[in-house]
Amino acid sequence: MPRISVIIPVHNKAPYLVACLNSVLQSEEKEIEILCVNDHSTDHSLEILKSFEKTDARVKVIDMQKHFGVSWARNIGMSYAQGEYIAFVDADDLVSKSMYKNYYQYAKYYNLPIVMGHFQRFKDAEKIESNLREFVTTTPSIIDYNKEEYRIYETSPGVWDKIYNHDFIKDSKFLEDHIYEDIAFTYSLLLKAGKVIEVPKTDYFYRITPNSITNPNNLVNPHIIDLIDIYKEALSLGKKYLLSSYQMNLLKGRLKHDMYNRLWLIIENREISTGDTLELLSYILALFLKTDQEFLTSILPYEDALNACTLDELKKYINPVLLNKEELLKQDTLKRIRKINKKVDG
Repeated sequence: MPRISVIIPVHNKAPYLVACLNSVLQSEEKEIEILCVNDHSTDHSLEILKSFEKTDARVKVIDMQKHFGVSWARNIGMSYAQGEYIAFVDADDLVSKSMYKNYYQYAKYYNLPIVMGHFQRFKDAEKIESNLREFVTTTPSIIDYNKEEYRIYETSPGVWDKIYNHDFIKDSKFLEDHIYEDIAFTYSLLLKAGKVIEVPKTDYFYRITPNSITNPNNLVNPHIIDLIDIYKEALSLGKKYLLSSYQMNLLKGRLKHDMYNRLWLIIENREISTGDTLELLSYILALFLKTDQEFLTSILPYEDALNACTLDELKKYINPVLLNKEELLKQDTLKRIRKINKKVDG
């Protein structure tokens, strides 16, 4: 059994794939398997993957004939994984040589199901070493989310700067056909674990590429309404994992903070007219409030202190009429997003 299964979804990442795979293969932890899920790439990504598979037995290629998206690819990877722990890497990113060896050792020493470190964003022309974050200590610490309310708000939702005990997440899946899928997956599992290991070191390097998953000309990301389903999924997972009422409130608070921030971007966008902002946010908030009547209510003290000003602003956009509207609310919201973005395209 490999110690760690590294799952890499791949869709048209040929320019970055060699560097990504080399960084994982050069890991000081040798007992790994690298599961590359080719999500119907149309460039020469598959050719690159096959060449690595031929030269290193640790690389296994899962080639799919249709494109389903990163969540689906990660789920497929997990279904094939044989490792004691699971790690995720995006196909245009890099990992440090010591990441998996150190994280595995810490997981075994502390006997906790999740080890997490830190990540750094970089662009192609940048030297990674020039921007590395400095930490006060090199000693791992234990985060107890049940005792330190604020710590969940300091934790990244990304899945790639962490490793997860395989048995601990064997019943977990990413919500497919959505973006922001990490949010539901990560926060519900962190609170299920209760305690996790934090490594004070930057081990994951997130590449900023010019190709975005969405149209960069859009004033409003059409996928913003995915957040409603992500919110539902996270709460469903919280119930599935039998989180306590306190943990559920922490989960809600962390989710809401992420989502408030994304809604705030619409308010701050001066290219969107006041009328369009009012209309769109009224629809989006109606969708959230139908999911959870407490979406615009702070429950725990830290949540209240963190979001007080934002909540006061967002509450101005509540439209009671929409709360009684049952049908086609999501479709109507998408129409309004398309109308706003069409002004840019036009």
